[in-house]
Amino acid sequence: MHILLRFSTVFVAAVFIFASIPRPASATIAEVKAVSCPAVMLDHWRNSSRDEKLSFLFGFASLLEMEKEWQGKQPLPIRQSIIGSWIRGLDGVTLGQMSDAIDAYAARHPEQMELSVLEVLGSIYVRPKMTQAEMVEAEKRVREIKTEGVR
Repeated sequence: MHILLRFSTVFVAAVFIFASIPRPASATIAEVKAVSCPAVMLDHWRNSSRDEKLSFLFGFASLLEMEKEWQGKQPLPIRQSIIGSWIRGLDGVTLGQMSDAIDAYAARHPEQMELSVLEVLGSIYVRPKMTQAEMVEAEKRVREIKTEGVR
């Protein structure tokens, strides 16, 4: 279970470095090979079935919920974990709504297929509900991760 706590830190870095990971251009979610940070890009998403998309989102939501429960009633500050902001951002949103929003984003932005699905979800649901202080802390942490790497 200690590994779950580390997931939060790794997740921050993964969301922002997904675009640099090599991947087959026409792969589906099911065909994404194991890499140092698993990445599902919009191109994978676009080529995947509805069941694959919902399965991916279910797994992601399950990890968020598991980490939320592990942290307890007092979530860690954004410097240590982004789970709280993701839980707030996705509160009340169904897996179907998330899938539809990603599909719509991909249709409107065919030139951005190199973005990760999590980057898109973050921009649609999470960032709009983050406080200014959280945004500043998150941007600072991202710069640190890009400079120093993930610890």
